[in-house]
Amino acid sequence: MSKRIRQILLGIFTGLLGCLIYLTPQGWALEEKYGLYCLFQFRGATPPPDEVMVIAIDRPSASQLELPVSPNFWPWPRNI
Repeated sequence: MSKRIRQILLGIFTGLLGCLIYLTPQGWALEEKYGLYCLFQFRGATPPPDEVMVIAIDRPSASQLELPVSPNFWPWPRNI
């Protein structure tokens, strides 16, 4: 068998093995844990857009605004 054919077969085998590992729950968790971390490290920090605002509403605030506290009634109206 020529060297070129062995290289091609090794590449195909490695790709198939990677796909099989990725399709298992352990492979998915491994990719999610380390893959996403590496991608975010490569990208670096990005500044948030000015038009985005994150607001946490606790039970007393929801009661004061007369909003339902139960998550079954979320999302709340955007005009709050």
